[in-house]
Amino acid sequence: MRVVSVFGSDVWLGGESPRLYHSNDDGTTWHLVQLPSKSIGAHAVTHIVFRGEQVGIVEADDGTQWSTVDGGQTWK
Repeated sequence: MRVVSVFGSDVWLGGESPRLYHSNDDGTTWHLVQLPSKSIGAHAVTHIVFRGEQVGIVEADDGTQWSTVDGGQTWK
């Protein structure tokens, strides 16, 4: 893992390939989040910023970004 972001009881972990994990119970259980393919290689998630429970941005080390407006249910 490379980065951790916490907003309330939501915890987000980012890592290699790029992998994103989410826990909505303070880290008791975890789910792998599938980010849409954006033609990136074996890069890593390096930034996770949530400005509310629903709105967030994830960025990889090559500058690729994904955003959500529904708490991570969908990503663009």
